[in-house]
Order: sequence, then C-alpha cells, then structure tokens
Amino acid sequence: MTDEENNSKYFCIRGADFPNVFDRNLSNIPARYTKERNLDKRKLRDGDIVLEISGGTKGRPVGRTIYMSKYLMKSSSLPFSYSNFCRLIRTSRIYNKYLFGYLTHIYSTGQIEQYQVQSTGIANFQFNDFLEKEILVIPNNSVLAKFNEIISAIYDKKYNNENAVLQTNPRHPAPQIDEWGGGGVGCGNSFARIYFGLFLHCFH
Repeated sequence: MTDEENNSKYFCIRGADFPNVFDRNLSNIPARYTKERNLDKRKLRDGDIVLEISGGTKGRPVGRTIYMSKYLMKSSSLPFSYSNFCRLIRTSRIYNKYLFGYLTHIYSTGQIEQYQVQSTGIANFQFNDFLEKEILVIPNNSVLAKFNEIISAIYDKKYNNENAVLQTNPRHPAPQIDEWGGGGVGCGNSFARIYFGLFLHCFH
C-alpha cells in the first residue's frame, strides 16, 4: 500500500477525546490518513452519536458518548471518523438528540455498567447485549419536537457565545430524560417501549 493511496486526512476520535471534542478542543485528536473510499464509509455526519465500547478506568466505566453537532463539524477543516474502540449510532434526526440524552443519562446514573465486562484491565461494552436487552421509552413526535427545540437552543447558546456561562431560560428549563422519557411533561400516555436494537433497525 503506497502513501499515494492513503491520501485522505481525517481526525480520528477516541473515547479519551470525548470531553475535549464536546468543547471543540481538537488539539490532541490524532490526524490520520486512509483511502478515500474507506473514509467515506466511516465519515461522521451532523447528528451522529459515537459510543465508546472499549477502555474505561477505575471509577469511570466504558460507555461514554459524544454527539456530533453541526458546530463541531464546522470547527474543523478535516472530516471526522472514529477509532475501532468506538461504535457509530446513526438514527433519524428527530430521535438523535433524545437518544444522546438517554445514553448520557444511563451512563451518569451507572445503569450502563450492567453491559460492561472487564478482563486484563480493559473494560469492554457488550453492545449486542445492550441492543437485545435495553428498553427505550420513546415519547410521541410532538414531545420530541419540543425536546429538540429546547436542546437546540441550549447548544446554540453554548457554541455561539463561548465566553458565557451556559444557563437555561427559567421559563424553559433544560428537560430531564426522566421527565421526557417516561410519560412525563406533555407526554401523557403517548409513548412507546421498544428494545434498543429494534429501534435502531426501524429508525436508522
């Protein structure tokens, strides 16, 4: 394989890069080269979610996620891809922010640890088990649209004024997954329960 064949340069996101990527600090993300056709298969898009499936440390389980926002995509002249220790989750745009919030929620509460196994010091995320066993609670489209409106406003404020302290309008507080996911605010009984894997199959 010649250098001429590997002439497509990109940023390769690893789990360790997630905190910096969220803040658009790209200084430590490795730049790599590959064939254009290979990059096209793994190139990240606005709205994609990247899930860490291998790594973790003591006190920090594997399973972190990063949301590829339009602001992040615009912050680099290079395209983004992901390492082999991460997994791409791509779904319909109406669901992606909610799905990212859900994954962040179950990570922060420790629920995601049930899908982690550890051997020889390396923690691995059991993605297939997660797809088969994890049950999502999905609100109806009107609730999702409102959720996306509020979250998008938060992202706009964060990234359009980097020196400002991020605060939400008290009349429109940041929605909590517990509220929006379980038949809470504005949802009534208009929600569905579905296995994670089936959801991705139906709404990719």
